[in-house]
Formats: sequence, C-alpha cells, structure tokens
Amino acid sequence: MTEISRQIIGVGDLNRTIAGVLDAHIGNVWVRGEISNFKAYDSGHWYFSLNDYNKLKNEITQIYLKNRT
Repeated sequence: MTEISRQIIGVGDLNRTIAGVLDAHIGNVWVRGEISNFKAYDSGHWYFSLNDYNKLKNEITQIYLKNRT
C-alpha cells in the first residue's frame, strides 16, 4: 500500500491534485465525443455527459458554471 492510499483527502483536494497532474503531464487537449444528458438551468449553468462513440461505456460528467462577473 502506498503512502497516498492511506491518506484521507477531501474532494476539492483530490480534484486539484488530478488537475495538477493533468496540467503537468498532458496540458491542453481537444476531446471528441457525444454530448448526452444535457440540462441548461436559468442560472446559466450546464450539466452534461461526454461519451465515446464506441459501444464501451466511457463517460465523463461535465459541469459548465456561468461566470458571474
């Protein structure tokens, strides 16, 4: 068991860690997929899933939050 697997961290910390690893090792990417389960709310926020075209269940759940500046 690795040291990090014993550590309990919050969701926000996990998201920041994943974002840091992706930024450091992958950078900006373009992703191709099919949008499903799209919902737009009066607040301007969007919720949707991005799926692969193949028959495997590869899905990323996305949230777009409207900037309130």
